[in-house]
Amino acid sequence: MSKLVRQSVGNVIEVAFSTASSIPAGGGVLVGKLFGIAELDIPATTVAAPFQLRVRGAVQIKKAGTLAVAIGDTLYWDDTGKVVNTTNTTKEVGVAYSSTSNGAGETTCNMLLVQTLRNATAS
Repeated sequence: MSKLVRQSVGNVIEVAFSTASSIPAGGGVLVGKLFGIAELDIPATTVAAPFQLRVRGAVQIKKAGTLAVAIGDTLYWDDTGKVVNTTNTTKEVGVAYSSTSNGAGETTCNMLLVQTLRNATAS
């Protein structure tokens, strides 16, 4: 008799990794090709430990204040600056679902998380 095996991947998963610097709740995390948003503050650790990352869903994420974002823009992760941008040279992480203007007070944007297996390449 065969059994039906169900596996479901939630919007939040537990991933074990180490990080040289702490990551605040809501901050972006790139582990290999997997990108997620920290659900809780993640302390710096040299030993891999399990942390919860949001890998699907709608999130608010940091962007550079000088960046204007339009609905439908593809967003890429800048792992050095720890912000999203619209430059196709880094890891593709999501799609903007609202417009955000540029300016000193505009430092976040709304993004639908998208998991891809590829890193972006310069055009």
